Amino acid sequence: MLRPLKTLTLSSCLIAGTIFNAAAQFYVPPIGPEFIYGDPSVGKPQSISCYAFRGLNTPMAFGQTDVYLAAWTNPDPGAVSEVTWQFSVSGSPTALLYQGSQLYTDVADLEVGAMRNLGTNTTQIYVAYYKLGSGHFVDIYDITTSPFNPVVYNTTMNLSSSPTYGRIRMDSHSTELRDMVIVWEEPGVGIRTMAGRDGTWYAPKTLDNTFGEAGPDVAFCRTNNGINVHYVHHKVGMVITESVVPYSALLGGGSIVYPSVEDVNVLSNPLRSRLMLDAPDDYNVDNWAYTYTDNHIDISVQYMDHNTSSTAGNVSVSSGALGNVGTAGSLKVFTPTIHYGMGALAPGNPGATDQIHVGWYSTDGIGFNRYIALEMNESGSSLISPADYLDLPSGSNATTYPLLPYTGIAFSKGDLKYAPDYMYAVYYDYDGPSGQFNLHHAFHDWGTGAFKGTKDLKAVTGTYPNPFNETINTSVTLKEAGVATVELFDITGKVIAQTKASLTAGTHSLQLNGLQNITPGVYFINTTINGLKTDSKAVVKQQ
Repeated sequence: MLRPLKTLTLSSCLIAGTIFNAAAQFYVPPIGPEFIYGDPSVGKPQSISCYAFRGLNTPMAFGQTDVYLAAWTNPDPGAVSEVTWQFSVSGSPTALLYQGSQLYTDVADLEVGAMRNLGTNTTQIYVAYYKLGSGHFVDIYDITTSPFNPVVYNTTMNLSSSPTYGRIRMDSHSTELRDMVIVWEEPGVGIRTMAGRDGTWYAPKTLDNTFGEAGPDVAFCRTNNGINVHYVHHKVGMVITESVVPYSALLGGGSIVYPSVEDVNVLSNPLRSRLMLDAPDDYNVDNWAYTYTDNHIDISVQYMDHNTSSTAGNVSVSSGALGNVGTAGSLKVFTPTIHYGMGALAPGNPGATDQIHVGWYSTDGIGFNRYIALEMNESGSSLISPADYLDLPSGSNATTYPLLPYTGIAFSKGDLKYAPDYMYAVYYDYDGPSGQFNLHHAFHDWGTGAFKGTKDLKAVTGTYPNPFNETINTSVTLKEAGVATVELFDITGKVIAQTKASLTAGTHSLQLNGLQNITPGVYFINTTINGLKTDSKAVVKQQ
């Protein structure tokens, strides 16, 4: 199961059939931020998850930070899987304060989330998984106030002793991170679920009439009528059921909960992907949407929009039904994911409705292999993002993923109101020449229609020594000339020391001197290039 904790500072499978040219579609180019972070010992990953939140309400070593969690999993016996956690300056995902990870073996479906524990006044990281042959488990990690070891293992909850695999998923309600719900398939029993509030967990329950159901997913939605929990699962890959339970029912007694079925979707073909469900965390109506493919041709979205209809709708977002140029006949599609929340039009527009982001992997089996996305309105009638598709940063690869259909992309379910300023996306690919599997972390600025963020200033920085006494050295490597500023802040945000220089392209060293008399403790080094922050690190003044 657990492997040693790791901390850091900063054969092609061809698609059968005729191959067509994919140039008829327009792919909107992205602009960072994006980077690769993940242990190279993870090979042949087959599933992925992520979650992001603002660390606003409990003490953390780095103050007001954003936290990004991700996991990629290889369920083969003895194979290595990984959970990563990254702390960054609030609003600046590449200004990393800390990176770390935990390796796992013999697990499937590593899922990540977070919840506040009011009893200890801490935020805790939750990792749910199926341990091969043993059952379903959740590992709990504490976020501490230590800048050197901010994530510490606490305990493990045992959810089942099932010797047979069943999918496990979770969702954290992003409103103050007070609530969490877990769902898992327990073969021979049905769909099981368990809820937590403020760090306290309630007895697990079985969803009534779900014997023989499989592949569940879960999502929160809060409306004026309270918090509801939505579930989706399928029977033999052909009949998908969506249902809803009041969250209060999960916090009560009893071993069975009785969901209200809202939609039954009978497919023409067996499912070819996992079901991915999301709902707006805080909205005026109790909407939801899930995505899947049943033919590797269409990316389908089944959705409920109570603003326009009393019944669920369905749209193939890759067919051209939204006004985009369809990919059927030119590309095969795999592993769709979804985010339902405040959309690209939301910033500065309090009346903006929630929107639906969908992302997936497209390939012609030769040289066109890329992760793409789009944003559509909640009524399923049109695009919100520019036509036809959005490229994800560094989402294209010359090598087709060798384990189709197991390539993977995930969007965080955290909503704009409570999540960081970016929608967090993770995806993995395979580099044929090196044989390396890579885990990508990308950040979509909520205020833009495309996958865009801040301009990449192409600056590489390093700070030493850490801990420091009298002097801090910062090396800065620029690909073009610019003005570099290095500032030392205390935990209140007060500037303690500063240096500024006009630099040519190349590597330079900047120094902050005369620090021997400042109070021992944690400080922050911010580096800006041409007025835009490019790096932030925690440093410690020695006693």
